[in-house]
Amino acid sequence: MAIINITNKKKLKELISDVSDNIIEVTKAYTIKKNWSLLQENLLYSDNRIIGKKLEKIIGQDYFLKLKLSIDNNQEKMLPVHLEKQWFVDTIFISDTRYYFRVKIIDDYYINLSKKDRFLNLFENIATGVAIYKVNNNGESAKDYIIQEYNKMSCKKAGKRKEEIIGKSIADIVEGIEDTGLIEVFKEVYETGIPQKLKVTKFEDKYWFENSVYKLPSGEIVASYTDMTKVMEANEQLLKSEKRLYEYMEKAPYGVFIASESGGYLEVNKKAVDITGYTRKELLSMNLMELIYSKDQETAKQHFSSVKLLGESIGNLRFITKKGEIRSWSVKAITLSSNRFLGFVEDITDFLNLQQNMLDSEERFRELFEKAPLGYQSLDIEGYVIDVNQQWLDLLGYKKDEVIGKWFGEFLTENGKDLFKKNFPRFKKLGKIQTVLEMTDKRGMPHYIDFYGHIGRDDQMNFKQTHCILKDVTSENKIQQEIKESREILATAESITHVGSFKHKITSKETNWSDEFYRILGYKPEEIEANMTFFKKQISNEEQLKFEKLYNAAIDNNESFEMEFKIIRKDGVKRWVDMKGSVRIEEKEKEIEIVGSLSDIHDRKKIEENLKSNIETLKQAEQLAKFGYFNEEKMKTKTFKSEGIANILEIDRNLFDSYYLVRDYVIKEDYERYINFLQLMTKTKKNIEIHFTVKTAKENIKHFYGIAKSNFNEKKQLERTIGVIIDETKEIVQEKEKLLFEKKLREQQNLKAIGTLASGIAHEINNPINGIMNYGQIILDDNPNDENLVLYSSEIIRESNRVAKIVKNLLQFSRQDNQQYGDVLVNDIINQTLLLIKTVIRHDHIKLILDLKENLPMIYCKDQQIKQVILNLITNAKDALNIRYPKTDLKKVMRISTIKQIIDNNEYIRIAVKDAGNGIDEKVKHKIFDPFFTTKNKEDGTGLGLSISYGIISDHNGKLSFDSKIGEGTTFYIDLLTTENIGKE
Repeated sequence: MAIINITNKKKLKELISDVSDNIIEVTKAYTIKKNWSLLQENLLYSDNRIIGKKLEKIIGQDYFLKLKLSIDNNQEKMLPVHLEKQWFVDTIFISDTRYYFRVKIIDDYYINLSKKDRFLNLFENIATGVAIYKVNNNGESAKDYIIQEYNKMSCKKAGKRKEEIIGKSIADIVEGIEDTGLIEVFKEVYETGIPQKLKVTKFEDKYWFENSVYKLPSGEIVASYTDMTKVMEANEQLLKSEKRLYEYMEKAPYGVFIASESGGYLEVNKKAVDITGYTRKELLSMNLMELIYSKDQETAKQHFSSVKLLGESIGNLRFITKKGEIRSWSVKAITLSSNRFLGFVEDITDFLNLQQNMLDSEERFRELFEKAPLGYQSLDIEGYVIDVNQQWLDLLGYKKDEVIGKWFGEFLTENGKDLFKKNFPRFKKLGKIQTVLEMTDKRGMPHYIDFYGHIGRDDQMNFKQTHCILKDVTSENKIQQEIKESREILATAESITHVGSFKHKITSKETNWSDEFYRILGYKPEEIEANMTFFKKQISNEEQLKFEKLYNAAIDNNESFEMEFKIIRKDGVKRWVDMKGSVRIEEKEKEIEIVGSLSDIHDRKKIEENLKSNIETLKQAEQLAKFGYFNEEKMKTKTFKSEGIANILEIDRNLFDSYYLVRDYVIKEDYERYINFLQLMTKTKKNIEIHFTVKTAKENIKHFYGIAKSNFNEKKQLERTIGVIIDETKEIVQEKEKLLFEKKLREQQNLKAIGTLASGIAHEINNPINGIMNYGQIILDDNPNDENLVLYSSEIIRESNRVAKIVKNLLQFSRQDNQQYGDVLVNDIINQTLLLIKTVIRHDHIKLILDLKENLPMIYCKDQQIKQVILNLITNAKDALNIRYPKTDLKKVMRISTIKQIIDNNEYIRIAVKDAGNGIDEKVKHKIFDPFFTTKNKEDGTGLGLSISYGIISDHNGKLSFDSKIGEGTTFYIDLLTTENIGKE
């Protein structure tokens, strides 16, 4: 075949002007526009049946696809198009908008081909692998069969080019050919001349082939190889899903039969028993022809042959029930394996009677209309609903007034609408139809509906209305799909759960493993054959004898077994597995078989070992940390207690049988509170905490901290309570001693602060007193109306007020620490504190910068304690500045600031005191809040100021921190919760 592209229209006309060339003119959409005289004679089509038709409708889809592939890829080769019509395409002319096919009569083509050419053409392109061998030495060995010809399919299977094969022996090409028995067949055919067909054989543990061998008159041996791999693999997979198939059979709403190759029934379901009237045992002893009505037996044989040959068959047959009644059923049959066949059977006697009545007499059909067990509908010539029966309405959930007058397509899915639009004109033309459409009910749910219908006509044979009966086949389609998918579902489930299945027959030793069984062992199914002897060798040596004994005992006693043991995988790794099995009698073959599962439990065993180790570690931790725990499961009335509780209560472990025993040791003052703790833990899922005191069995006073949490189910029922009890006696005693010590230190610090401030105040008071005396004298001596009098009087008032404020704050500061908490403004605390030390700061020539933000929220605190902390930080900053700058210096600056900020989703007020001193050495930063630690001289400080300050801020649920760099200075931060956030707490 030649492909010629032509852009010159004049030249194109010249080429196609000769009608004897039989030109077909086709659009780029492959629609026939024109044909010349002889073409229609050879195609046996008239013009009006060709023009406007799609090319693929004329020549068939397979040939059309080959033609289109040649055009798309510009492939020039001989191309038979339609052998039935005896013609082929010789040349293709391609223009901008058209294709022009020059057609040759195929008889003319073959006349011009020699017999040899025709043979080689057929030989090369046949779908089956074919090889021709020259025979030496009477074909004694594989080396004596020399390849003369190897067609394309044979080369493809061998994975070699033809020039690599021709002239070599079959032994050189097919490894292990001697072991297959094929050479013996070659020799027998060569000697006898009688063709032979071999059974399906497996090569290289991968491929299955069916071989046919015959001898040519010239003495060569010809062998054909049909690839049966996919068929054999499908058979194996179907066998694996046999169990699931039987489950679906019993649930199926139709009769289900499994038959052997000879037609004997191997299995039937309950519905099959109900349809035929025979018992299951009676059916399993029968052949399918025994049920078929005598006049339909030839048809039944044809259906059975069709299933064997094509893999499926569909049709209707009459059968005879046990009572002798002749009824009809619809049969759909498919191939399960090479020797087993599955049939779905539905009794359609009533349906066929109704259909026959409809065709014989429309009036009779109308009488049965409302009583029909199947749906009925009638449409007008445009496809609008004229009438439906009650079964139709019940099927789709509509009322009659919701259906009549509606276009039928409104009750179809989108796919169903397209199919209806396409088939309805054809239905009207042919007068009858049988098809399947996808409808939707009133809820929008899809239904697959079988339609059987004919056209009703008037006396003049004009269209009157359609008559259709409907049958819902949704369940049938679903079951067939489920059966098809059962194998995949089973394999997926095993893969997800890491559970493999097995079946082993004791007498025949036939063994089947699922894919997951192989994966657990670390092998692929093609690497090893299922074999229980092989499996036992994979069990670790120390457990083989134990397994053998348990396995044999299960067989002897006809009982189930379960065992955990280690296997050695292909890669040499040992893993824990769990095997379960049960013994059953296979009734048909009267053979004992074991079926069961193999689970990979290696990860679970590792967790159990780690848990056991953790429990031992926990016991040691209990002894070291002095704590105990309990775990009570209410639904199981089971309580677990650790030895730690008995140890911290100083009682005998054998006497400790419930965590409620703890309450017997709680002191009187804490008893009621502890009982409330026990009751509350059973009513809430929150963590419940308590601090309480007990007198132990040895009458020692101990302080405990307890915390518990309960879990509840969906019905809010208590399932479990878990708790911990910690001995905090040592910590409580130390905390009390610490608090007492700190209180004394605070008192001493206050006294020292008062003494320090007193000298400053005395110095500050002297000048105001002198001013008062001088200005008072001037007032007495001078004229009251003198301008200076006003000035001096103002100074007297200002100085007097300042003294009053200093004295007042001094008195407040010197009070004992018995003040209550209250809401205060941080800026007020800072300003009041500065009145006590502002003069000292100014005297040391320190520049004070205040950056106090306005409208800050209040804090909840003891303001005198906060003043003490601020005063301590200001004093430390002052000392740091004096050390670095003994005299006046522009860099001698102290900055005090306040700001609101969010820390850990809570609102805080931050006070910052920053100096420009030398900073704190990295080596001592971690000790800065330790008691008695100081960087000052002994006479300048005790090292208690920051330690006490840290304790005060902690008591206020605040944070005291700092940031310091050598040569740049130090900043201390006080973070205190606002009043609103404390309220939330």
